[in-house]
Amino acid sequence: ERNARVQAPTEDSWEVREVLRDPTFWKLLSVPAISGLVGTGLVFHQVGLLGGYGISSTWALGMMTVQAVFATCLTFPAGWATDRYPSRYLLCLAMSALAAATALLLALPAAWMAVPYALLLGLHGSILRSTGNVVWINFYGRAHQGTVRGVAWSVMILAAAIGPLPLAMSIDRFGSYQPSLWLYLTMPILAGTAVWTAVPSPRHGH
Repeated sequence: ERNARVQAPTEDSWEVREVLRDPTFWKLLSVPAISGLVGTGLVFHQVGLLGGYGISSTWALGMMTVQAVFATCLTFPAGWATDRYPSRYLLCLAMSALAAATALLLALPAAWMAVPYALLLGLHGSILRSTGNVVWINFYGRAHQGTVRGVAWSVMILAAAIGPLPLAMSIDRFGSYQPSLWLYLTMPILAGTAVWTAVPSPRHGH
């Protein structure tokens, strides 16, 4: 009997220039971009946003702890789901959570609803840290992950830097956060719709 040599299948890894030309990449990229912009804006102005509903600054800041603890508790379930379900569905869920949190800020029916608001942001962050880290490997392989992730993180950081500005401009110009909150509600809905349709593309010439 001859010993058969089993060769592992070669992973299909995209070149960076191929990734940047792929429409699916930009759909996926909309998630960290909008997360950075909207998520950072909400957290940066959280005291003012919740204070508009009579919530004290101490309670508003405490919601950040609730958000962080809940996101930490969801780390394992989010990782488990990432291994078993398509990334686009989970990223769409993250965008839905971010949109729902923003919708609560538009019309918070009671002060205690600040807790669900914080939990929704925690859910969003937990999925982003798990699924958001592996989606690039799932779609484009490992060989050029440094550059691909570098592009994604650069966009996310830039968006995070811009995030608080629309809310600040809104409160200065209109005396209310509402105009920018409507914009912040629309963006994750659009990103969620885009990523829902993000399916792996065939490589041109392969």
